[in-house]
Amino acid sequence: MRFPKAAVLVVLFVPLSLFAAKLREIAMLDISGRPGFETLAFAKGYLVMAHDGAGKVDIFDPAKRRFVAEISGIVSPRGVAVDDANGRVYIADAGTNSIDVINSSNWQVPSQRDLRYAGRSKLSRCVSGFA
Repeated sequence: MRFPKAAVLVVLFVPLSLFAAKLREIAMLDISGRPGFETLAFAKGYLVMAHDGAGKVDIFDPAKRRFVAEISGIVSPRGVAVDDANGRVYIADAGTNSIDVINSSNWQVPSQRDLRYAGRSKLSRCVSGFA
């Protein structure tokens, strides 16, 4: 049994159009640096955006549709991990080979964990031995 091309197009595009109808624009943001984000995560209802192109982390409030904080001084933010229970956000900084610990109540950086001199774990040595 053969389906006409029009039927295939309807089957493909109707679900996509229904999904697109549910999306809505919440804000237009002017972001410095080259386009793109390494990682996005939600912490306490705020969107945390690791912006490698600008060397900063932007904190956006989707309810108020505005930026609430900008954390600069992070050379190359690449990853975000959130610990809402303890009010912490961890940012992996590939530029300085460190983890920045951010307080999610005031968006300040109280500490930084330097990983430059951290030794390789036994597990990583074992795994690299099999590569």
